[in-house]
Amino acid sequence: MSGDFDFRALLLKIQDLLSDNDRHRFLFLLGEDVPRYLRDDSSLSGTLRVLETLFEKAIISDQDCDYLIKAFTKIHCNDAANRLQDSSTNSTNAVTTIRAVVSTVSSTSPTSLTSSTPSTSTATPTSSTSSTRPASSTSPTSSTSPTSTTILPSFPASVSVSATTSNYYGIERVTLSVSTTLINVTITITLQKTVGARYTGMFSNFPSGSMSESHVDNGAQIIYTWKIVNGEAIGPNGSPYTATAQFDLIGTSQPTSNDTYTVMMRAITDQTNALSGHF
Repeated sequence: MSGDFDFRALLLKIQDLLSDNDRHRFLFLLGEDVPRYLRDDSSLSGTLRVLETLFEKAIISDQDCDYLIKAFTKIHCNDAANRLQDSSTNSTNAVTTIRAVVSTVSSTSPTSLTSSTPSTSTATPTSSTSSTRPASSTSPTSSTSPTSTTILPSFPASVSVSATTSNYYGIERVTLSVSTTLINVTITITLQKTVGARYTGMFSNFPSGSMSESHVDNGAQIIYTWKIVNGEAIGPNGSPYTATAQFDLIGTSQPTSNDTYTVMMRAITDQTNALSGHF
């Protein structure tokens, strides 16, 4: 069976987990993502029509159910959210994968050399030298410690991006895969309002409370920003993480090649890196 078939079958099973009140809260939460006349029908058939609309607008798919996971988590339908999380697969629509290569400079203090023969004082000062030099030492006899440069093979995180648009709706997504703990993360997506794009939402699957979300519409662009909350950390256990920007269009699809992203990261090892590019 196709992935889409199995995913739709799972959504039908999840309906059995929802009460009438759960459906009312779910439809209310969707807001402008779904037309009002669809949200007013909280029956099983009405809810299925809403899900079909989410498919048509590319908000959900068998490759991406983050939107539903977040919605069910918000209304405390944790069983439904967990089932979706268990079946979730990583998006295969990534168009660019970038691995960062960074250099870090670490200071190393060489072992000081000591003379194996004590120096002898004479009437005429003479320089004291060691009778032997340890074979393993390569450090100069200097009061200043030399600095060594360590070139790391790669930064412990990778970034991929993807975009999906139609004449009326679009999403742009940054996916962050990490293999160590990050103590600072900022993700920015800048959307050009080429044909009058309108902000409709943003979401992510970072641990609850770990990232702040904000957006700015300056008339020419919509800028979506996710920033780590002070004192929080992002670990590898929940990786990969996604940050998704949503927008509506006015009946004309617009290219995404002028839209940009920036990802700035700092690892617990104090390595830093910044990535940027186009969708």
